[in-house]
Parts: sequence; C-alpha cells; structure tokens
Amino acid sequence: YCGLWQGVRDGHLKLERAQLARQIQAQSRVVKTEGNFKLWSTPKGEYWVPDTSDSILSILLAQQQTRIYGDAETGGVKSGDIVLDGGAHIGTYVRTALEAGASTVVAIEPSPEALWSLRRNVAEEIAAGRVIVYEKGIWDEEKTLLLYDNGNGAAGDSFVERPGARKIAAIPVTTIDHIVKE
Repeated sequence: YCGLWQGVRDGHLKLERAQLARQIQAQSRVVKTEGNFKLWSTPKGEYWVPDTSDSILSILLAQQQTRIYGDAETGGVKSGDIVLDGGAHIGTYVRTALEAGASTVVAIEPSPEALWSLRRNVAEEIAAGRVIVYEKGIWDEEKTLLLYDNGNGAAGDSFVERPGARKIAAIPVTTIDHIVKE
C-alpha cells in the first residue's frame, strides 16, 4: 500500500534493473558445461548455475549491482558484520556481502542444485572460513518438508507446492533461532 510516488519510483527501478540485466546477459557467456550445470563468465566474475535458465544469473547480478538489499548507509552490510543469507541460492548475495566487508556469511540453502553451485562459486571463501554453508531450509519449526522446483535455475524453489511443480526432495528445515545457536 505505497503512495503514487513510491509506486512510480519502484516501477522505474524495476525497468532500470531489467535493462541492466539485459546488458549483463549480453556481456556474459557460458565457458563450461558440467552435467546439469553451466559455468558463466560475467562482468562480475564466474558463476556456476543450474542449467534450467539462461537469464536468472543476469537478473540476480543486476539486483546486486543496484543494491537491492541496501548498503551500509541504508541498513545493509557493514564491515565486520556476520550475515545470515536465507536462501543463498548460488551465492550472488554472499559475494556482495563479503565485498561490503562482512566477516562471515552463513549461506542457508535447501536446494541440492543451488548448493552444488554455491559450493563451487564460493569455494575459496568456504575454505578460508568466511562462508559457512548451512544445508537446510528456514521454517518456523524443526521438521522435514518437500521442496518443489519452479524451473528457474533453483531460484525461488519453494516448500509451498504450486500447480505443476516438480518435487525435488524431502529437505530438513529449521528456525533462524536454531541456526544462530549453532
């Protein structure tokens, strides 16, 4: 329920991000394929991505470039922060948080395909102890839920079933409080 001015501003920002995503896509190329994954060379580095969408990476990188989650001045990551990235996917925000000065990023990701890519994309940071990969989903209690594929490179896979969604696997879920305690 935003005002007219906010609606116009948000619409402009979405158009700007879409244009930026097209520019990033035009400057990116697949340099390697391994099974169901592609290694993309982009203006923001190389990223492994599940081979179900050729546009998701450029969209995610455009979001990061336009600081979708803010910056130090607007409530985003500051130097020395410990960041919980719920739904870390392939690690685009993990890299953004580290570049902003986060001391540690806990990358929480339930999707097996996204996890494979995430581990490859931030392998050095994992080895250095700057990234902790947490292989569960986030929920309001400890349990196991079915994860469903949305067909978009594991971005937006969901524990909520949608018509026609493919079941991926039964995945353990936990609470943010439990993750923080660990």
